[in-house]
Amino acid sequence: MSLPITCSECDDWYTNEDEFETCLDCGKQNICSACIRTLSQEGNSYYGCIECSDKETKMIEKRQSKRRQGIVDSILLSCHYRGVIDDPSMTLLDALLDDYVKNGTRCYNKEIFIVNNDKVDNGKALGIKYKMVLNLYNHDYMGDTFTINSA
Repeated sequence: MSLPITCSECDDWYTNEDEFETCLDCGKQNICSACIRTLSQEGNSYYGCIECSDKETKMIEKRQSKRRQGIVDSILLSCHYRGVIDDPSMTLLDALLDDYVKNGTRCYNKEIFIVNNDKVDNGKALGIKYKMVLNLYNHDYMGDTFTINSA
């Protein structure tokens, strides 16, 4: 009979050495197969200890947030180029983009109509309208897109 071995993650005792794995990053040994399965089912394709798995998850979240911020910067730059960045109709767009960056909330074929009332020619408002269509997927394989067209 072999001596019991403690899992380094859940502190359970096991008697069979075949039930243990080694962390792929830090080399920590004695991780039971139940902990490895639990970590891999939590959305990670990672097989290792809890600490390394948390680091991997934080790194992925940081990369995704940076990518989302890039598309938001492109949208705001495009709006600024058209001169509608301070328009009152931009509050809906700002709320959508803030939610997208912070939480990764997806929106498909979201249409936003922007009316630029700040441009005045000969005392009359030009009433220039833009139609923006957003497709924010928050997915690595499906690129986020947006279009701004004059209406």
